[in-house]
Amino acid sequence: MSAKKSYLDAIAPVIYPYVATEYGGLPFTFTDVYAKYTVESTGGNKANLFGFNFNDGVQFAGDKAINWQATGYGADFLVVPASSGTIIEGHLAQSTYFIESSELENRPRESQIDGFNGGLDFTYLLRKYDEFKYGLEFVGYHTLYQYTNTVGRTLDQEQNTTELGGYMDYKRQQGRWLVQPGLRLHNYGSLAIVRVEPRLGLKFNATEYLRFKLSAGRYSQNLVAANSDRDVVNLFYGFLSGADDLPSQFNGRPLNTKLQTAEHLVFGGEWNVVGRWTLELEGYVKRFNQITNINRYKLYDDIPVYEDQPESLRKDFMIETGLARGVDALVTYEDKHWYFWGVYSLGKVTRFDGVTTYAPQFDRRHNLNLLVAYKGDKDWEVNVRWNYGSGFPFTPIRGYYEQQTFTDGLGQPNMDYPYTTENGQMGILYGDLNSQRLPAYHRLDVTAKKNWQVSKTQRIEMALAATNVYNRANIFYYDTPRAKRVNQLPIMPTLMLSYAF
Repeated sequence: MSAKKSYLDAIAPVIYPYVATEYGGLPFTFTDVYAKYTVESTGGNKANLFGFNFNDGVQFAGDKAINWQATGYGADFLVVPASSGTIIEGHLAQSTYFIESSELENRPRESQIDGFNGGLDFTYLLRKYDEFKYGLEFVGYHTLYQYTNTVGRTLDQEQNTTELGGYMDYKRQQGRWLVQPGLRLHNYGSLAIVRVEPRLGLKFNATEYLRFKLSAGRYSQNLVAANSDRDVVNLFYGFLSGADDLPSQFNGRPLNTKLQTAEHLVFGGEWNVVGRWTLELEGYVKRFNQITNINRYKLYDDIPVYEDQPESLRKDFMIETGLARGVDALVTYEDKHWYFWGVYSLGKVTRFDGVTTYAPQFDRRHNLNLLVAYKGDKDWEVNVRWNYGSGFPFTPIRGYYEQQTFTDGLGQPNMDYPYTTENGQMGILYGDLNSQRLPAYHRLDVTAKKNWQVSKTQRIEMALAATNVYNRANIFYYDTPRAKRVNQLPIMPTLMLSYAF
């Protein structure tokens, strides 16, 4: 069992007096509790019970804040019947995720997803190298979402969804080849759709030091990530399910399904270069045939008075297509004392919404992670980690204006609206969608640890660490109404002491 509580917002003025912000120091809080109970028996049988409760928050100026909460519990088990080549696994869990944001005045945002899932998996060891696996899984979740867009239109959705899936995988090794075909059937109850999804995995051991691999498959998803692409930095991550307020057409063709679908192809190789050095290269292409997104073009409520307006200006959701491609490279080295791990990713993601082709907010062209660790002979170690990421795209702000609704108390158009005397809200005039990039992110972290084995059952560990060693000003948040940038944490030395028994 573990429990963590942050008092950073209270003690930061004392420990980190050099951190001066308009929020009175460091306005971050968290409380994390996790518990797990494990039962094991002879023969490899095992069962786990677990539960967690995570609460995180950040308080901006005034009453502007973002709060996250995640709770859940569940169990899983593994059974190995005696004198049998079968392994039985099962799981059952329930969880809740909730986020609320009041960072933008008069534009509250909330999202909650409650879900449960369970399943059984059976693995049969057929021959020395062959394996057959199949299973069933059921999923159910309830989503609640409230969002107000930049022109004051509110999106409210509450949905209940159930899904039932089954799969079969066969793994066969023949000579230098490893072949793993698979098939998945998934029933989306709320959409009345049964989806058949073939999968394939291949691996070829060319030599003792060189291996090639490939995988491909069809995928689908009913859960929708509901984020705003108008925020310069997006901290609000909501979820929707079973979106049905969709246009009847996309890009001139009828919309025959409401399900999100994609096709993935991944290929690469592994190479033991020399000595203890290894290199892995992997390329991927992912085509998203249909993606559901919040309609950024919505100007009117979908009510009879506006039925003469195009669906693209009335519907809560819109359809997009997408393409992701890239290359990942991993280099590792390990011996008795030294460990090196380096990953570089080159990627590009584009989407088409029927009007324009753009880069989504998570499109990062370059990403580099380096880790160097040294482990001494007497229970001490030092590790250094550096991370670099090129800037994410964002939609620039061209200016601000006073926004008037020109509606009455019932939301109906009002030709006699007193715009000369009525106080409007602050409106934002945006530039081209995701046409600019944020500054690059990079940070250096250093940690030194020392362990003392007090007895066979007791251990003390002390660690001295520093986050953001060279004090890089990485952007965390952009206060749009005040046109003010808020950076992430500055250099933060930390001393940690733990006792285990």
